[in-house]
Amino acid sequence: MNAKGGLKVKFQIGSWSIEWEVFVAPIRDPVLLGLDLLRAANVTIHTSGRVFIEEELAPAKVIGGDGTDYHVARVVLEADTMLPPESECLVWGEVDNPKPGVCAVLEPYLITETVASGSVVTTMEQRVIIRLCNLSSNKTTLQKGACLSFLVETYPDEGLLDYKQQEKDCNSI
Repeated sequence: MNAKGGLKVKFQIGSWSIEWEVFVAPIRDPVLLGLDLLRAANVTIHTSGRVFIEEELAPAKVIGGDGTDYHVARVVLEADTMLPPESECLVWGEVDNPKPGVCAVLEPYLITETVASGSVVTTMEQRVIIRLCNLSSNKTTLQKGACLSFLVETYPDEGLLDYKQQEKDCNSI
């Protein structure tokens, strides 16, 4: 295989970034990170498919050579938020690189040991609402930019499509 000369490129994955010399080669994979870059970024790939860069959860997908391509987007807290003790509230999350209108599952991320969230089917947009529960008897403060969850592209269930139409019909009454 022939490769064209080295080129300095800035990689940014999550909040981690690095200037790296890359070589252009005829490889058809959409993204392929070499072992040298994975080591430089201190990447850990769990068997569950979660990818960590320097111990920070990163938006990523792990697929085989013939795997199905789907979109994963990280969701971070839009503003500093104080959760009262033993409470539930709705907060806005900002979506990193969304695919607007695409059906997705909002998968929770371990925020703290006392703050929990659940999974929900939604559509990818620039902002999404997330329900947070503070299970502690103390108030908890979350900082703007804290990772709350991930949106994972999914195929819509036929029943979900019927439900959305029924919802539109109800709203027009």
